[in-house]
Amino acid sequence: MSQRKIDFVKHNEEQKAVWQSYAEKNPIRVPMTLGIFQRYTMFNYDVNIKRHTFKDYFNDPEILLEHNLQTQYYVKHNIPFDHEMGIPEHGWDVMIDFQNLYEAAWFGAEIEFPDNQVPSCKPFLTDDNKRSILDKGMPELYSGIFKKVKDFHEYLTAKKESGFTFHGKTFNLGGFTGLGTDGPLTVCCDMRGATEFLTDLMCDENYAYELLDLVTEAAIMRISSFKKDFKGWDFTWPMYGFTDDSIELLSIDTYKEKIMPFHKKLLNALRGESPDTLIHICGDAQRHHKTLVEELGVTVIDTGFPMDFERAREYVGDNCQIFGGPSVPFLESKNYQEVYDETERILKSGIADSGRFVLREANNLPASVPIENLWAMYDCVRNTKLYN
Repeated sequence: MSQRKIDFVKHNEEQKAVWQSYAEKNPIRVPMTLGIFQRYTMFNYDVNIKRHTFKDYFNDPEILLEHNLQTQYYVKHNIPFDHEMGIPEHGWDVMIDFQNLYEAAWFGAEIEFPDNQVPSCKPFLTDDNKRSILDKGMPELYSGIFKKVKDFHEYLTAKKESGFTFHGKTFNLGGFTGLGTDGPLTVCCDMRGATEFLTDLMCDENYAYELLDLVTEAAIMRISSFKKDFKGWDFTWPMYGFTDDSIELLSIDTYKEKIMPFHKKLLNALRGESPDTLIHICGDAQRHHKTLVEELGVTVIDTGFPMDFERAREYVGDNCQIFGGPSVPFLESKNYQEVYDETERILKSGIADSGRFVLREANNLPASVPIENLWAMYDCVRNTKLYN
């Protein structure tokens, strides 16, 4: 299927109406979004024509800016979903995005840059040195990777103030690494290794709780400080959100007993007056959804896969917003009609009946998904009439 021509004006009018009606809880149809981040174009050399690497991106703010802008331009002119397409009316959005490793790196983990893959961190707390992190205590706020965040912020602020434009538009400083958290359990697993830390959780409980508390307190301190210290960034988000993918490794009872108290601590400190609380949970975590809604007050769940869409509302009720859809492996391997049919099955499963469902891929779109399969999702969501 060849790339389609898109009437950007007509598309933008439609997507605005879709999101407005969804926000008003009177949707005209199910909205569609996609999880597109810098890796989507990093390994697409038709877009990344200079073949910059993630190592370049992490170490040069000019390359970070350039790649942010190239990615947005490509997505806004080629990828179908309910977003503003074409040259953005209010300018481009630039993020200092150091992927899902910043917390472990801040505590001292080594960053690796494997070929043709996103960067990652090595676990560094062995049985012999696992208490060393507790002896050191919380890192200095602007040390390690967060010194780099501050330096990049200063560079980009100066660049913006210089009058720099891209295709006639300035850029907005939309956010940066460190304003969120990947979750206390996940960060502990990143630093210690999942098997090792889950063993600690059962066999060396005092150590596990001390490490979880350190990570939680550090996240609260960092996020609170960043909101005070950084100027020129828009923090007026419609909801508070966090993640902790590693809870998929736990039973419901173990989660409630050992991890939920740290999630409550995080939310009590950071949620503020936000009307909605979002949690992103990848993997086989649907059994936790009921607990997250009832015990933590979560109102938005960004899901991964596998998901039983027919039963999802049994767990969370009609008022909780759910984001989800066909899995990335499915989207990578199937054709247009198969993706269309699977999208239609999900939309008609009952998940969208209450008007609190947003279609997306599950979860985090790679460039290996054919654009025609994204069109299959978008065509289906636009053709499937669920509401009067």
